[in-house]
Amino acid sequence: MSLDQSEYTTEKQRMSERGHGDSLLSRKNEYLQALHDITLGLLRRHDVQGLLQAIVIRAGKLMETDHCYVYLKNSSSTEMIMVFQSGIYDGLVHYPISPGQGLCGRVWQNAEPVWVDDYSKWEGRLPDPDRDIMHAMAGVPLTSNGEVVGVLGLAFVEPGRVFTAEMISQLAQFGELASLALENARLVEDSQRELAERKKAEALLRKLSVAVEQSPVSIVITDVHGTIEYANSHFTRLTGYSTEELIGQNPRVLKSGFTSAADYRKLWETILQGGEWRGEFYNIKKNGDHYWEMALIAPIRDENGTITHFVAIKEDITDQKKLESQLRHSQKMEAVGQMAGGIAHDFNNILTAIIGYSTIMQMKLPDESSLKVTVDQIIATAERGASLTQGLLAFSRKQVNNPVRIDLNAVIERVEKLLIRLIGEDVRLLTELQAEPLPIMADSMQIEQVIMNLATNARDAMPDGGTISISTETVQLDNQFVSAHGFGEKGRYALLVFSDTGCGMDEKAVKRIFEPFYTTKETGKGTGLGLSIVYGIIKKHGGYITCNSLIGMGTIFQIYLPLTDTEALPPVEAIPVEPTRGGSEVILLAEDDQATRSLAREVLENFGYTVIAAEDGTQALEQYRQHHGEICLVILDAVMPGMKGVDVYREISAITPDMPVIFCSGYGADAVEGHLPAGGRIHFIAKPFLPRELLAAIREVLEHGN
Repeated sequence: MSLDQSEYTTEKQRMSERGHGDSLLSRKNEYLQALHDITLGLLRRHDVQGLLQAIVIRAGKLMETDHCYVYLKNSSSTEMIMVFQSGIYDGLVHYPISPGQGLCGRVWQNAEPVWVDDYSKWEGRLPDPDRDIMHAMAGVPLTSNGEVVGVLGLAFVEPGRVFTAEMISQLAQFGELASLALENARLVEDSQRELAERKKAEALLRKLSVAVEQSPVSIVITDVHGTIEYANSHFTRLTGYSTEELIGQNPRVLKSGFTSAADYRKLWETILQGGEWRGEFYNIKKNGDHYWEMALIAPIRDENGTITHFVAIKEDITDQKKLESQLRHSQKMEAVGQMAGGIAHDFNNILTAIIGYSTIMQMKLPDESSLKVTVDQIIATAERGASLTQGLLAFSRKQVNNPVRIDLNAVIERVEKLLIRLIGEDVRLLTELQAEPLPIMADSMQIEQVIMNLATNARDAMPDGGTISISTETVQLDNQFVSAHGFGEKGRYALLVFSDTGCGMDEKAVKRIFEPFYTTKETGKGTGLGLSIVYGIIKKHGGYITCNSLIGMGTIFQIYLPLTDTEALPPVEAIPVEPTRGGSEVILLAEDDQATRSLAREVLENFGYTVIAAEDGTQALEQYRQHHGEICLVILDAVMPGMKGVDVYREISAITPDMPVIFCSGYGADAVEGHLPAGGRIHFIAKPFLPRELLAAIREVLEHGN
């Protein structure tokens, strides 16, 4: 049966009026004592799961039954689920309960006790035959803040046992106390969870604070107007400003003037609209030094999404910028060097034709001819042009190089007397050389050329006199040096420092100082090749050169040349120049430049040779396969389109292993050296060449073999 609110209230009043009768009073006292003990026990429990177990056990003990349960609402408050049970309920399958469903759902829906005397015959029972074993059942609500949050239920399985109104009243009071205990336990559990979360949040905040403060990048927080409110230690160390000096300031104190107003305007437009801005700044420190930094600036929002602050995370990229600049400069110099080498090669072909035809004219003119002086001037001028191409080849590192083991100090001492005459009386020369020898693998003449070119430049930078200082020492290049300078390979090097006290150069000029044809001198003074030649020679020797200069303070060049204990390889064998003689042999001539090919053919045919000419390597190989039984000598241009000279040589050697071959090139012997089979002698003639040099080389090879 159900007990409505009026009956329930009347019953409570009736119970309170039953004050008479010793047996009833004794029973009431026992109940109150038990309720007191139960209340104290429940209120002492602060864990919800343990409390639920205690509620079921105490309720069953109070009602003298083992068959008890507790349902609680789920997180969405749409259903109740069984959270603890005992007795007969341990063997049953339990499903979520909706409001009004079964006895538990009725208690939830009505928010008051509900009981039945015979559950198996009750129309509101759950459709589960296993539950028909129960007879009397009762349930009371568990509440929190006036809302039902759970149901405490009990059952009797013995026939004839029922819940009386007094028992329901007692159970309801117990439910009220259990509700208080449950709410208390939940509050304690929530407070403990909140405390644990707060401690966790505080620990995380401490980690974040330490991470920000010890971060290897700069972190700055400003208000919406850009006023600095926080700056971490890295930022203060980088800029030189203390925290006290920065707080309340605007980041504009770091402005160098390099970043445009338009860039700053774009920055503010981006972050005020809630976006993130990324970019670079070229700023200035407190001590006046400039530095580059990569910055990310983003808004900080409150819980309502309103922008309250801005955070800037900035990384010092000064060293990276230097390395990028050095890399770009190196790539540019490499590209210019390739171009210079190509120009020199083509120019050498032109000069070969000019010098060759002029020489033929010179040979055919009678001694008394007035044109002989003119032809001599043409040849002399062309030879000066050849010297210029040698400078270009030196810059492009394609100049002929004959390295031997030399002492750098000995080279400087040998050239010192020449330097004194070169720089003049108003320039003082100071040398401070390391006492121990500095053995390097180098072409002595080219190292002398480096020193002479540097001295010429220094003299021109000191028109009113000054001092040139030359010093040497041994240095060790390690990983730290390579990282700091952006170049170099680890090892021991001879360091040559060449400095002057001249007018100096600005940063822009220093960056271009090694470019060919770049000069800081007046028009008509200097070719702009001196330092580019120096650069090419040092690079060709596996070394490095740096330049530092300040206006009015002079210039310092530092040259690093690798030290060695290895003896030099024998130099490329030069062909001696003999008196002009001809012959009657058949010669295969492969030359891609038409002017050079025509000149060589005319010279050879004038001196009795039969010439088979080819425009490139592929044609030369075809001609050789057709006429190899007649051909006595092959002349190959080292660099030709398509098939190179060395590739033609390999194919010819496969057909005729002992066929004599002469290589010629405007690049020097390096164009073929190292590409030929080991043990063979290289016969080489450099462009531009004189007709008599070509004729002498031909007789040398034909008469002495390959």
